[in-house]
Amino acid sequence: MANPLGSFFSSSSMLLSLSLVLLLITFSFSLRPSLASLDRFKAADDEIQDVCRYTQDPNYCVTALKSHPQSPQADLPGLAKIAVDLAYKMALDANLYALAIVRNGTSPELQRRYLLCSDLLLDAREAIKEARDDLKSNDYIDVSSAALEATEEAQGCQDEFEMPPPEPSQLPQMITKLVTLSSAILFIAGRLISTT
Repeated sequence: MANPLGSFFSSSSMLLSLSLVLLLITFSFSLRPSLASLDRFKAADDEIQDVCRYTQDPNYCVTALKSHPQSPQADLPGLAKIAVDLAYKMALDANLYALAIVRNGTSPELQRRYLLCSDLLLDAREAIKEARDDLKSNDYIDVSSAALEATEEAQGCQDEFEMPPPEPSQLPQMITKLVTLSSAILFIAGRLISTT
């Protein structure tokens, strides 16, 4: 005679085994990135490459945007936010750097240049702040206008370094990075305008 408990245990252990196998399969799929997420990483990378190719320093642009922890998951508005945040920080850092040089003393001509740049960088920072606000309200036309203003203000400072005396500080490199990030915002805003 067949043991009813044996039949129960064998069907229970088979059910338990099947449940464990299904759980293991489900768990392994949750750990593996989906093809859609891999495509999204590739799309974000392609977007960054496409936007940065039109900037003053494409290599810096790609490096800066890719270095942000949210860039792999960012859609185009997310990429704009990353560029805005990076540009704002660069404008702030460059402005503080220019003011520190003025405080430490320098030639009258260089002091005039740094003070002018400081004013232009304040204006660029304000424009970037406007771009941030406009981005929050999905007003991409105004984002574009604010990014253009920030780019022009930073370029005004950049133009100062083309005249003598030669520039001994790191400020021109900081300004180039700011122009690059501001123009990236401008190009992203243009893409957002064309898609809405």
